[in-house]
This record gives sequence, C-alpha cells and structure tokens, in this order.
Amino acid sequence: MTAIDRTSAAGTIIIQVHGELPPTTGLFPVTPDLMTSNVQIYVSDMFRHNGALETPLEQIENLSREVIAVAFAQDWRQRAVASGYLSMYRVKLEPVGSSRTPEPTTQRSCLPASPPLSTPRRTPTPTTGCGSITGAPGSERRIT
Repeated sequence: MTAIDRTSAAGTIIIQVHGELPPTTGLFPVTPDLMTSNVQIYVSDMFRHNGALETPLEQIENLSREVIAVAFAQDWRQRAVASGYLSMYRVKLEPVGSSRTPEPTTQRSCLPASPPLSTPRRTPTPTTGCGSITGAPGSERRIT
C-alpha cells in the first residue's frame, strides 16, 4: 500500500469488516462494542502523517465502527440464518440498520469558513447544501 501511494501520489484507506461474531454473542444485539475486534482500518502513511487529517480520520473510524460494522453484522446474521449456516434459535435477528444502530459521532457541517476578522463581514444569502464562498477579501462575496 505504501509503495503504491508514494509512487502515484495517492493516499489509501482500507476498511475491513468481519460480520461473523463468536457463538457466545449470538443472542446479544449487535453493538459497536461487540464489533470492536471485527473492524480493521488501514491508513497509508500519506494520510497518517498529515496532522490536518487526524480529526477526519478519527471520524471515518468512528463511522466505520458505530454504523457500517453494526449494519454489516446485522445483515450477515440475517443471511447466515437464511442460508442455514446459523440456527435462528441461537441468533438474535434485528432489522439491518435498526433503531439500535446509533447515529455516528461525526458532525457533518458544510458551513464555509469565516473570513478573517480584519475583513468586513457580509451575511451571505442562505442556501441549501454545501457551498463555497468566492470573491476577494473586502469585495462582495458570492456563494456557489
């Protein structure tokens, strides 16, 4: 992974989730704590050594463990019972993505960064979705 990233100016993140859980956990609901050892996240040096990416990488890890892994394991249980691999009497079946799946602990803010304090501030027209502010400091700004 590192050799490819260095020669192609790329960064790589691999998220590997194993859906199967130990037999002793079959009657418990799937939770992030239960999935802790079933999620491996590999981050290339190009990302790991960039201090500006520390928080976003942590958010990706949290989302992977709290939402993706839980829904994946719930789906795996459904499929394992349907195929006869597991007995429905030994596994707690939950709807995939059920209300037991917690919301991710990441914040999804699309608000543009504030201009420097020395720049006169104008209130942009509210828009829906994410956008970017264009224009020179001190001039009228436009949201696109």
